Amino acid sequence: DGSAGEAAGDAGGGSKDAGVDAGEPAPAPATTLPHNRAGEAKRADVDEGRTLFVRNVPYGATRRDLAKLFATSGKVSSVHLVKDSATGLGRGSCFVTYAEKASADDAVASPWTLEARTLVATRAVDRTTASTLRDATKIGAATKRKLEAREHGDKRRLDLASEGLVQNDDAAAADVPEGDMKKRERARQETSLKLRNPLFHVNPARLSIRNLAKHVDESKLKTMVLGAGLKKADVGAVHVVREKIAAPPGAPPPPPGPSRGYGFVEFSSHAAALAALRHANNNPSLSSYCLPKGRKPGACPPRPIVAFAVENVQKAQLKQKKKDDARAKNAERLAAAGGDADAAGPDRKARRTARRIENRLEKKRRRREEAPAPAPA
Repeated sequence: DGSAGEAAGDAGGGSKDAGVDAGEPAPAPATTLPHNRAGEAKRADVDEGRTLFVRNVPYGATRRDLAKLFATSGKVSSVHLVKDSATGLGRGSCFVTYAEKASADDAVASPWTLEARTLVATRAVDRTTASTLRDATKIGAATKRKLEAREHGDKRRLDLASEGLVQNDDAAAADVPEGDMKKRERARQETSLKLRNPLFHVNPARLSIRNLAKHVDESKLKTMVLGAGLKKADVGAVHVVREKIAAPPGAPPPPPGPSRGYGFVEFSSHAAALAALRHANNNPSLSSYCLPKGRKPGACPPRPIVAFAVENVQKAQLKQKKKDDARAKNAERLAAAGGDADAAGPDRKARRTARRIENRLEKKRRRREEAPAPAPA
């Protein structure tokens, strides 16, 4: 649900009497409607009960889609999508205003579904009522904290946890193998369990990709997400999780283990990550990334399971700190050499590359030594 400040920026401003959600057990924070109508008209829409606030709207839904859907209850006067001011993408909510109150009454009592997602339509209230209902003495301190967190922006981005979710009753679940649906349900339960802990948050620029075949490596995974029409600069680090192989003390590092069937992809922006998710998630045309090498897809091929990654914020901050420290150390080393990169020596990435080359050459030398001598003619 959009907060007051975000909606005002996205919709181009608004009055103090804008509509907000009046859901249970307490209303959502005030969300400003666009200012292309007079203030009295806005108050009339809300006071007469003709304006609804709708949650769980698909991020790609348009005003035309929503107007056509809600018109089944009566004449729709206007539809206003709540958008993220930074990305321009929908935040999963909107306002729907009807010409008649009876139409709004019917809409509140009716079930709504769009793109396999169940919409939640409730009455909108004015800001004064919303402020009163947010009083901690009336709604409780815990609910007040939740509403204030929404109003100032959800830093944990919990709204993204349901993006790409496919469940048994959804239209998108048609022809999906039973094994895939079980994996999706396990992933959903795992995400839900993690997000109960306030230390976990949803990373809006990092995707978790499951149900991958063993032969899919980082290069193939990057090719898959680039199929969403992204540029190479939009895709950052790509990592396929592999089994760990223990090496004896003093032995050279072992080769990478087999894939565990899932990986992570980082993106330069939330918009790029969202485009990749909507392209790859549950896409039957990408079954080659899920099937063993050489196997042909059947009538119900497996599909990639893609969602925004859920991370421990403390571990993420520690990882970022290590990166920042490494950059600072390289900068100090370069400054100590008077800005001469050659005098400063190779950086960490160059040293790792040199070690990999050295290891490969050592393996080739060892294989040549261990190879049996050719039989005499």
